[in-house]
Amino acid sequence: MTATTLQDAVDELGRLGCKPVKSGDGYTAFCPVHESDGNGHKPSLTLKAGDTVPLVLNCHAGCDGREILKLLGVNGTAHKSASVTATYRYQGADGRDVREKLRYEPKDFRIRHRDAAGNWVYKAGDGPPVLYRLPELIGARAQGDTVFLTEGEKDADRLASAGLVATTNIEGAAQPHQRPKWKPEYTAQLSGAARVVLLPDNDGPGRAHMRHIAAQLAGKVAEVRWLELSGLPAKGDVSDWLKAGHTVDELKELASEAPQADDVLQQTDEHEAEHLKWLRGFGFLTADNLVAEIETGGTLKISLFNLLAESKYPNAWGRVRPATHLARTRAPFLRHDCYYPGEQRIVTKPSTLGVIEPLLNTYNKPIWPEPRHDANHEEMITDHLMFICGQDEGFVNELLNFMALLVQKPGQRVNWVPLLIAPETGTGRGLLLQIMQALLGDSNVGIVGNNSIGGNFHDALIYKQLICIDEFKMFEDSTAKLNEFKTFVTEPRVSANRKNRAQITIDNTACFIAFSNYENAISIDRTERRYMVAINYNSPKPKEHYRRLATTFIPRNGGSLDGLLYMLLNRDLNNFNPHAPAIRTEAKDAMIDRGMSPAQRLLKRFAEDRKDVFAHDLFTFDEFEKCLRGWQAVYPYGEGAFSDFKLTAHSTARALNSIGARNLGQKRLTDGAQKESVYAIRGVERWLSATEGEIRSYIQGRTRGAG
Repeated sequence: MTATTLQDAVDELGRLGCKPVKSGDGYTAFCPVHESDGNGHKPSLTLKAGDTVPLVLNCHAGCDGREILKLLGVNGTAHKSASVTATYRYQGADGRDVREKLRYEPKDFRIRHRDAAGNWVYKAGDGPPVLYRLPELIGARAQGDTVFLTEGEKDADRLASAGLVATTNIEGAAQPHQRPKWKPEYTAQLSGAARVVLLPDNDGPGRAHMRHIAAQLAGKVAEVRWLELSGLPAKGDVSDWLKAGHTVDELKELASEAPQADDVLQQTDEHEAEHLKWLRGFGFLTADNLVAEIETGGTLKISLFNLLAESKYPNAWGRVRPATHLARTRAPFLRHDCYYPGEQRIVTKPSTLGVIEPLLNTYNKPIWPEPRHDANHEEMITDHLMFICGQDEGFVNELLNFMALLVQKPGQRVNWVPLLIAPETGTGRGLLLQIMQALLGDSNVGIVGNNSIGGNFHDALIYKQLICIDEFKMFEDSTAKLNEFKTFVTEPRVSANRKNRAQITIDNTACFIAFSNYENAISIDRTERRYMVAINYNSPKPKEHYRRLATTFIPRNGGSLDGLLYMLLNRDLNNFNPHAPAIRTEAKDAMIDRGMSPAQRLLKRFAEDRKDVFAHDLFTFDEFEKCLRGWQAVYPYGEGAFSDFKLTAHSTARALNSIGARNLGQKRLTDGAQKESVYAIRGVERWLSATEGEIRSYIQGRTRGAG
């Protein structure tokens, strides 16, 4: 074969058993000259496409690149062979060579041994595991001399040249993701020594390596000392320390004063336990590629989490980023965040994929004082609510039920909105909001304006237990706006747009309360079920009154929630139905009347007076149309002008709804006749559940004068 492209060379390496693997813009592989068996080696060969030749390659073990090119059958460029800068001989107890370790420039290492024929084979071979400079080590052990254990042969040779006994293991230190490289045979070769001084390199893997060795030598060596040299650069070693001007005599003195390794290990274990305990406080949000803090429910980009971890524990991570360590601690993998008031941090719920799986619940439970009964506090809060709610006792009773439900059952929603109106500002509704924030927790209460109402949920609306709409007012296209807002109040699941994140569908957990300075904040009819309305026409009380309330109830002003909390936690909610329609109030009736047209007001008066078609509970659309034409002739102008009234299905439905009438649908009132639209003006709930036969009987009896 003659290879003409990089891919041809890769294919040929595969055929030769050299196991090429993609690496960056090129490949790594076993060298076909000295590693052709493809086993027991670290791949030495790198190759990539050249600019003017098919490929450029280099064997880091020093093989002649021209031989490799010849084997591959390709024209290319072979980098100059790496040069051997040191050869470290590993000998057995008898002084015979077991294997060698070669150091290359650029920096690289290869281990080799001689086979039975005396040829070099580039792998460790079957000889026994031995520590570096073992014969000297055995002599020092017998004489009770101190042995220095370094992380590399260069350091061991540097100390040996100064008259010290030093050793290392051929494999060096393990990386954090690897198993320790220290072997039991090495422990046996040091057993019985009087003192072993451990000299870790100034990096995570170096310290971890020496910690493992210290644990293995415990009880096998009389003294194991731990000596971390000060002033070392990152990844620095004892050779760097000596080059910086320190002396061997200083090293000896430091070694004699170095702490016992057991003491250092205990401190290190405590440090590691702290670091791991901290790490276990996080998890992953897989849908958004974020790291979540389990205690707070907050999230971080992975890059920011790495910076946080490295600043908190700068020497704990080695070459592996903290987020990778986090994944290895079996941290929880959560699909995305969610919000379920009152539930634990990690919940198993339907995700946006429709699958039941673990999610991060961002609800944070408020911090409450110990509840205690305080009649004075109960009187103060009740009086304040009566004031801002226009002395409407029924409204206040329901508002207290609303507040108690949020406290007692934080995951329960209320399907209507308390609307507190005050034409004058400064009456104290804001103080109520501050109390609710303190009760539920600031992170669980949102404050939004009119612009946030309508369309999809968004960041200001999701993941809140209570949302306050300030300056609530439906100006233009109020009907459309109210219909959009209906979704917010009543729908169990809603779509949510989130800044810089994908749109999701979430469970709607929010309750709403609204404040307004406008008497005509909304235009509603008598069928409206979602608003409980109160209007306060009073002027603000003296400032001292509000200061006393704030210092009594608001914790940041020196107050306490203990009395109010007791009141709400012990409030009986057995007869409170959060899904029932909002109660009717005088303020709501007045708002409905203000929203009526002159014709609707006249219809209301006719219904109250049981005039004409409204004399009975039920009437048909044809009957209403006939009466309306007569009214248009009698009342064409003025207070209740019907001259501009359009008799369409929409305008008729809207007019009748405004006075509380309900369409019961199409009913066959006479055998063989067409169906007719029937309306109920009184006893609406009863007639909504009535059968067609019952409705027909009533209509027929009414026409015979039995109504």
